[in-house]
Amino acid sequence: GIGVIFISHRKEYEITVGPRKETAVTHTLSGGATKFCDGFVDFIWFFSKDLNEERYIQTQPESNVNAGSRGDKNRPPLPLKLKMDAKTIAQEVSKL
Repeated sequence: GIGVIFISHRKEYEITVGPRKETAVTHTLSGGATKFCDGFVDFIWFFSKDLNEERYIQTQPESNVNAGSRGDKNRPPLPLKLKMDAKTIAQEVSKL
């Protein structure tokens, strides 16, 4: 099949996790676009940098990040974070 990639900016908002406040991130898609994409895509990933300015892709959700994938729940998930390079992405996705 043909891969299709949708790209959006990120927006930050504040959430409460237990007794503390955290900054969470999500995409900037409108309601209609969110509904379409959530029903269409297999992966929602967030691309970011760590404190050392190393780029990574977050593939799994955390309390403050809306990321993840759908599919066979019996297969092992992708690692929480992937190095942002095509070879690493291809290797990990080929295991699915």
